[in-house]
Amino acid sequence: MALSLNTGHPLYGDLIRLYCVDDDNVIKDLKGDTCTPHPNVTQGTGTYGRHFRTLINANNAQGVALTAGFAPKPLATPVGTSFIVINAGNSRASRGQTFDTSPSSNKIGPAVYTGDVAGLLIGSSTPGTLGTTDLIGTGAKSFGVGVNGTSGCKVFVNGVTEASYGGNVGNASADADKYIGGAPTGGFGGFAADYVWVAHFRKFLSDAELLDLHNSLGASNAFGLVNSGDVTAPTLTSPTGTQTGSTTASGTVTTDEGNGTLYYLASTNATETAVTVKAASSQAVSGTGSQSVSFAGLTASTTYYAHYCHRDAAGNDSAVANSTSFTTAAASSAHSPAFYQTFIAGR
Repeated sequence: MALSLNTGHPLYGDLIRLYCVDDDNVIKDLKGDTCTPHPNVTQGTGTYGRHFRTLINANNAQGVALTAGFAPKPLATPVGTSFIVINAGNSRASRGQTFDTSPSSNKIGPAVYTGDVAGLLIGSSTPGTLGTTDLIGTGAKSFGVGVNGTSGCKVFVNGVTEASYGGNVGNASADADKYIGGAPTGGFGGFAADYVWVAHFRKFLSDAELLDLHNSLGASNAFGLVNSGDVTAPTLTSPTGTQTGSTTASGTVTTDEGNGTLYYLASTNATETAVTVKAASSQAVSGTGSQSVSFAGLTASTTYYAHYCHRDAAGNDSAVANSTSFTTAAASSAHSPAFYQTFIAGR
């Protein structure tokens, strides 16, 4: 069955491009752009499913040429996020661009520089680098960059923002970035990798949204942005929360699907969004029925609610289930009863 976009995903409206290898083994953009792979681009499978492999010849890339691309046209405040998923990072040439427009090196998206993830290179000749985060030979991962105006950007790996990023952002001088894997001529080389998903959004994604995208990845091209054979979300019922001490609590919730991941959070809010709950604690689901969890680090004598969200193995999210309120116990006295008895007797 051909892959199709999940129109119910909260980021669907901000998605501009989503390149992948479809079930018919054709490299395509599920949003409709046409693309042409270099004759030496091959296909394979890995941790996250089907991928296309870009190569490097000397200092030039052998990647996938895009018709429309996705970089913003010159704007006073360019905004966007690139989210890339690879099964492997194989090699790079010079500044190994993940995206590029020939002959200009201006682009939106991450590059690989001296073995590290490099920052945005829009209107700048020197990219910022990210410490020890190396994409070469380190297996499957998601990574990318977000742009928020002319002076703000962030780089992230596996859904976590890299605080050490030191790059900068200028305005894009080209209408669109035309190559995945780097430009074949006129650039700084390319990034040879096994690309599973290449997504671009017209929005500066939050840390919670990036982590949610990463957590939605799975084997056999499972991804929250696309539908799989299973499009039915789990149903959660009977959510509970019970204090077990001044800083701890337990909870249960019942699910009708026996796979995937259960996310849970205790907060002082009566309701929470799925994004917030899925950024909290989690545990694997191996059977249907009641699931038990525990909460720690709570505040004494405080009213809380337990919140649950179940994402099944196909990437379908349940609605958030919220428990009724419960109140943690009061903080225990610093002195024991025996202490007071001794103190009184000795007066």
